[in-house]
Order: sequence, then structure tokens, then C-alpha cells
Amino acid sequence: RDLLAEADAVIASAKSKGASAAVLEKLEEYKSKVAENEDHAIDSTEQAVFDEYSKEQGEHDPVFSKYNRFAAANVGHAVRYNFGGRPLWFCGPNAMQGPVPACQHCGAPRTFEAQVQSMLIS
Repeated sequence: RDLLAEADAVIASAKSKGASAAVLEKLEEYKSKVAENEDHAIDSTEQAVFDEYSKEQGEHDPVFSKYNRFAAANVGHAVRYNFGGRPLWFCGPNAMQGPVPACQHCGAPRTFEAQVQSMLIS
């Protein structure tokens, strides 16, 4: 598990969502601590505290929190299979809104089946 790459991905995501300088500073501090020693990586309790802090700052993304809870409970999963289910979005901004478009080739409705998890993509 590459904790520094994960920290970089979180920082990039926060920047793309317009996170405040204070949040970005906290994320950079976390990255520095993990770089010093991987034992400094946050656990689920600390993640909950960070989520609460983000909420207080008006920067909480409930979609991202839901994804984080799923990822923490399913460490190591590369593919999520849920035929007829719904995608598990990584973050609220830029998530597809509205109905899924029909197949461009045959016009049939599309059915969700599987999802490659972001930890495999990165």
C-alpha cells in the first residue's frame, strides 16, 4: 500500500474541489507525517474526526465519506460487483447526474454490473 500516493491523490482531489488553504495545509501535514513514518497513517477514528472537521468548515463531501467507509471496510478489493446496483461514486462533484443514457449501439437501457475501484486505477 503506497500511503504517500494515496495522500497525493487526496490532496489533488481536495484542490480540484476548491478546498480551503486550511484543509490543504492539514492534508500536507498528514502527508509529511506519513512520509516520516507509515505508522502515522490515520485510522478510521481519525478519519471520522477529519470528516467532522471538514463538515464544520463547510467542506464536507458526504459522497466521499461514504466511499471512504466502503473502501475501509473492503481493503484490497479491486473490483466491486453489484449486478443491477448503482455505482459507488468517489466524490460528489462531477458525479453523473440524471438517468444513465441508453446504449449508443442498440438503444437498450444500460445495467450497472461492476466497478473498478479507484485504488486499482491510481
